[in-house]
Order: sequence, then structure tokens, then C-alpha cells
Amino acid sequence: MKKILFLTLLLFSLGFGCSKSREATDSSNVSVKTTPPDPVPVVKIEPVSFQTRTFDAGKRSEGKSFPLRFVYPEEWEMEYIPSLRAINLFVKQGASSTRDRARIIIRVHASSEASSVPRGRNVVTSEQLVLGKGKYAARKNTLESIDKKVLAAEEPKWLSQTHQLTEIRPKESRKPFYSVAVHPDVDRNIVNVMLSSLEILK
Repeated sequence: MKKILFLTLLLFSLGFGCSKSREATDSSNVSVKTTPPDPVPVVKIEPVSFQTRTFDAGKRSEGKSFPLRFVYPEEWEMEYIPSLRAINLFVKQGASSTRDRARIIIRVHASSEASSVPRGRNVVTSEQLVLGKGKYAARKNTLESIDKKVLAAEEPKWLSQTHQLTEIRPKESRKPFYSVAVHPDVDRNIVNVMLSSLEILK
């Protein structure tokens, strides 16, 4: 009787061990499919189809606030707006003020600011990008139109219209970052050439 009981227990333990071994083998053959995240689009360097000039911080008095280098159309001019901490790129021709002739507004933001989107402004679309010579992390936002009365006196009126605002961050998070607001009528090639040429110098 004891021999029979011993043999029964032995066979049971062997069967249980084989079962566990088969389970381990089966589980090792299970393949888990993972979907890689979509790559962040890179703004490619566009062929320049127009005459350009270069903004170089090392040659400008505004360089301390805007340590940047980029190209923009030769027929445009540039001015610094201290009250906005902004660079205004505007067309030369026209009887109106330089603010009304503004085509691109570049602002500098403290690293502590969460976003360059003005308070109370709705974002219609948003897209992550990689752009510039340093392959900087960026976000292109399309802002919804608002009442012109909300704007500061020094701001171009077209900033109240639906327009593109691209936020560009340096690789070091503690440094200031920049935003580029673009007039709705500016040619996309001009914008892409400028953004792809952008270099943060410090």
C-alpha cells in the first residue's frame, strides 16, 4: 500500500512539473506587438527662391535679447520693439506705419513661461515639429481670431486674425525660448526658409 501511494505521488509531481515546463515554454513563445510612436515631422531646408539678408545677433544691438541667426527677404526691414521684447520684420514699401507693414513678429519668452500662446487665445490646430539648424523642438499653433481691442497698442492689428504662431525651444530648458508669429498672407516658402535657417547662438 505504501509503495502504491509513493508511486502515485511521484507520478503526480512529475506530471505537474512537466505541465509547468510546458507553460513556461508556451509563454516564452508569446510575441507582444508594439506600435512605435509617430515620428515628429522635421522642417526640411527649403531651396531659396528669393534674395535674402541675414539677421546675425553678433552684429546687432538686440543680440543680447535675441541670440539668433536666420535669413529673411532682402526687401524686408527689421526693427526692435522694446515694449514687446520683439523683433518686427516688415516690408519696406507702404505709407502706413512699420507695425502695419509687419510680416513676422519674433518674441523672446522666459523659460518659466509655460507657453507662448497669449492668455485667452484659443488654439485651432497644433503640431509638433523639429526645425532649424540645431534641430530644435518646436510647436506650430494656429490661433483663432479675436477682437482687435484685446491687442496692445504696439502690436500689429493682424495679430487679431487667425494666424500661425511657432514656438521654438533651445535644447537647454533653462534658457529663454522664442515664438514666431506670421502674417496670414506671407508666402509659405518664405516662412519655411526662415525657420529652417534658424540658429540659436547661445
